[in-house]
Amino acid sequence: MNWPDLRYLGIVGRKGRIPNWFIFINNNFLSSSSSTLLLSSYFINSSFTLASPCLLDHTVKDYSFYPQWAINLDSATQTLSVGRVCITYKKQNSAIMSHWLPVSPSADERSYNPCPGCALNIPALSKKSAIKQRCNSEKCFFNITLSETVGYPTRNAKVFAAYLPITLSTSWSYATSLALVHLMNPPSTASFTLSPSVKDNLDDDVLPSSVQSLYTD
Repeated sequence: MNWPDLRYLGIVGRKGRIPNWFIFINNNFLSSSSSTLLLSSYFINSSFTLASPCLLDHTVKDYSFYPQWAINLDSATQTLSVGRVCITYKKQNSAIMSHWLPVSPSADERSYNPCPGCALNIPALSKKSAIKQRCNSEKCFFNITLSETVGYPTRNAKVFAAYLPITLSTSWSYATSLALVHLMNPPSTASFTLSPSVKDNLDDDVLPSSVQSLYTD
């Protein structure tokens, strides 16, 4: 994780500069300068992680407007989308979600712009009264499946300024990694499978046979 992610989780102090030892790790142990992935020789099996995804608030009433930042996996296209789950229909396992796009393609990106409209957009959804009155900043809305959606780990939930980007608490790489780990292990009732390309990116690297002991701090 990058330093802002660690700050969000309360693992490091919320103020001050990024320390030199952390910069050293970035320069010597990551797969590239633009990535937050460790070199394969430093990978740890995902079963040892204590991280858990941020789930959506299940106390939300059906048909009520209650926006929650979330990440959705479209099982048909195998793509991840970020946005706000605005209205949920738990009995139908569905919801209406607004679509937001990262400001840049960087894995460390935390800022998102409202999508001006794309192939996902269903125009009729923006005409619903609750969305029309309270989502003036958003133009692109689509239907999602709740079982293919998890919450985005962030404290930022409200959108005030129209058409301006919003910065969430954690990066794209951290949020989507938690989402994929959760969605890779769905309940037995789920009917979708991830494409080989997505699986390849998440497969655990096997530690070399020379490794006899593993220490963590």
